[in-house]
Amino acid sequence: MNTADLIAIDVHTHAEVSCWNPFDNYGEEYDRAADKYFGSNRRPTIEETVAHYREKKIGLVMFTVDSEFQIGSKRIPNEEVVDAARENSDMMIAFASIDPHKGKMGVREARALIAGGGIKGFKFHPTSQGFMPNDRMAYPLYEV
Repeated sequence: MNTADLIAIDVHTHAEVSCWNPFDNYGEEYDRAADKYFGSNRRPTIEETVAHYREKKIGLVMFTVDSEFQIGSKRIPNEEVVDAARENSDMMIAFASIDPHKGKMGVREARALIAGGGIKGFKFHPTSQGFMPNDRMAYPLYEV
């Protein structure tokens, strides 16, 4: 990230809409609440979000939230966020999100993401992923 060209860094930017996957209408109630809060029923794609931040000269740390187990929403692939960060490395950092309920598959995915070099950290969201932060089920993923 080239901080000399940026006026700020947003360290908490959600990937809202995948450019790879079709729209997943999983949470009508959530969507209506977000519409009201943001004053719009349209969520930006990853590319649109990056373009907006670039225009404003703001760097960003972007991640998705893997909440397939608890909420049932299809997640945006971590690899999509990694690719966007690679294409915009002057102003973007990628974090990954893996639901601890994925067990050994989640551990494998975390190792692969780290080995690929594009991930700088992980986002856990216990309330939407349905676990307590001290749940031993999550320890193998934390260890990675």
